Amino acid sequence: MRVGKGAGPDGQNLQVIPFQERADFDASALIPETTVWQVADIFTTFSGSWEPSPEDQFAIDQWARDDYLYPPTDPRYNQQGGGDHHIQVCVVGLGGERLSGAGVLFTSDGAQHLQPPDDPSLITQRNTESSGWCNITIFSTSHPPALGPWSAAKFGMADIVTGMGLPWNWHVSTFIVYKAALWGDLMPVDPPVTGEPDIEFAKAVALELATKFIAMRTDNDGVRYEYMQPDEVVLRATETERLIREAYE
Repeated sequence: MRVGKGAGPDGQNLQVIPFQERADFDASALIPETTVWQVADIFTTFSGSWEPSPEDQFAIDQWARDDYLYPPTDPRYNQQGGGDHHIQVCVVGLGGERLSGAGVLFTSDGAQHLQPPDDPSLITQRNTESSGWCNITIFSTSHPPALGPWSAAKFGMADIVTGMGLPWNWHVSTFIVYKAALWGDLMPVDPPVTGEPDIEFAKAVALELATKFIAMRTDNDGVRYEYMQPDEVVLRATETERLIREAYE
């Protein structure tokens, strides 16, 4: 996660609550194919400008300008990107594509109302446009490093960004970029309790890794999956098990 100077400790001092630390997080309710949403980037602009300025505490960072400023002819162009007192959120899918129609939740009544979002009277929802962006206009003053009143999150099991506002009533906009991930790629694997080789654990991991070696071929008839023969699965599992054993020695 990249955090720009205007969003970090020397700026708004924004805080990110990882989705795993949300009050409504329940790992048992997720399957490996569940899509979760993580904050990839947070940055700010000052007075609506996309020109970096070392003198301006909340000016955009060069990396953010390079990665998110596009000409009007580009489908990723954010038409409202010049807003100067907004929270702007972009949602990116598993394949890196910008998502249209993705729900984003905002509240100025505390991040607890997003975990879960169970009181519609305290929450505003916006849906992303074709560029992947949506926004909300804010007017609340903040006084960093004290946190501002606004929080935002992608709808679903997502990180929460909290502490946003208008620092000392200056015209500062905050930009948040969410990227999709699969829970199965993030869920922890419990290691053995001791430093001794856990052969059953090694076998389980080896088999899981081996069965992921799937070749996919696309032709005119669509997508066809070609799985390894059973003996090849066993061969890969045996080799992976050997490597895991050696790691314990």
